[in-house]
Amino acid sequence: MKKLLNLRCTAFWFALIGASLVQSCGDDELFDVTGSKENKVYINTQSWNPVNAPRNSIVFNVTNTPAGSIIANADKIEAKFAVQCTHVAASDIVVRFEIDNSLITSGYSQVPSGVNLTIDKTELTIPKGATISGDSITISVSNDNLDLLTTGQYMAPVKIVSVTNAKVSDNLTSACLLVKTTYTNCVDQASSVSGTAAGRTGWKALVNGVDQANKLFDNSSRSYFYGTNFTVDVDLGTTHENITGLVFGYYSRSYSMKSANIYTSVTGIDYELQGSPTFPTNTPQYVQFYEKISARYVRVVVTAGVSSSGVALSEFNVYQQ
Repeated sequence: MKKLLNLRCTAFWFALIGASLVQSCGDDELFDVTGSKENKVYINTQSWNPVNAPRNSIVFNVTNTPAGSIIANADKIEAKFAVQCTHVAASDIVVRFEIDNSLITSGYSQVPSGVNLTIDKTELTIPKGATISGDSITISVSNDNLDLLTTGQYMAPVKIVSVTNAKVSDNLTSACLLVKTTYTNCVDQASSVSGTAAGRTGWKALVNGVDQANKLFDNSSRSYFYGTNFTVDVDLGTTHENITGLVFGYYSRSYSMKSANIYTSVTGIDYELQGSPTFPTNTPQYVQFYEKISARYVRVVVTAGVSSSGVALSEFNVYQQ
């Protein structure tokens, strides 16, 4: 994998620090700190939590490509959180933290050792007379070596391990950095492909198992296969090298694709998912590969059209260099 990082905005990150974290502990709160006469220390990032993930989970989505890693809605994977207490601190409250991988829940994995996971400090202080720490903890994953995160879900939990001059909440004692990763060889919303169109002599095309070669290889937008969700299987006759992408034509752009799954194979038995790109409303539409591939068989599973009226696919081309 190249180390080039193409960082652009598809999830979000929350960094709730300072006064923005102040929240009253009134009767409408539903966790264990409510109504307690003891001064309890807790974490509440007020962030959205995925299903099956602990409370206070802060989520990042990463897409790995042959050209680098794309972090959705952020330049870097970094989350900050403060610590709060239920009553005004009678004296300084010192709260200590550590990364605790025993809190990793089912469906998530520990961040691999080759990926640089850091926590900038392990101690926060809620000053006397305050209900929130004057500083925050930052937990982060370096942009370097994100390619080591294979497709899956990773969790880095940070937990309160000790408190002075107060008690610890029973159930709001941790925050989790979550990283969800996918892989694709398809540029999303591609507007072009490089190279030249391969000759289509002898090609075969089945749409949902029915021969449609006379419609997809005739250079006409007036002959097409029309449907909603369907699968196109194309046999190129021989293995083609250095394929840079695919180009599709439609009866009109109102009948073009919104999204699809792209698979390729050399044998026709074992298919590799190249990616699941989305497309701009246009005709033609393009699948641009980050890394050139070799294939004899191409499978396109149409998952949505730009409108509910369906997709009218009229041309299928393979480009190569």
